[in-house]
Amino acid sequence: MQETIEILRKEWSFLNDGIQSAGHHYHSFIFSTIRNNAPELRTVILRSVDENSSSIHFHSDIRSKKIVDIEKNNSVGALFYDSSRRIQLRIQGLASVESNNDKTKKFGNQ
Repeated sequence: MQETIEILRKEWSFLNDGIQSAGHHYHSFIFSTIRNNAPELRTVILRSVDENSSSIHFHSDIRSKKIVDIEKNNSVGALFYDSSRRIQLRIQGLASVESNNDKTKKFGNQ
């Protein structure tokens, strides 16, 4: 159990590093939604993480198809790959769309 906790802490640290450095392996990742009962995958850029809420954040145009996908079915996946460590971090979860609120205004000013 302790080993699992340490692994999680390390990966959260690497996710934070991915926000800070465009050259970090975790800076971009594959994000998957469901459309017409089939997976849709695309590369997105990691913008922030919150270990306390176990959430990751990225930006998207509100008009993009991934937004429609999430509104119809919020089951999503994320895949990060660190080739130097040969580690694959696979995440499954539920997504929400944030638009025109304090969270999005914070990112819009950066």
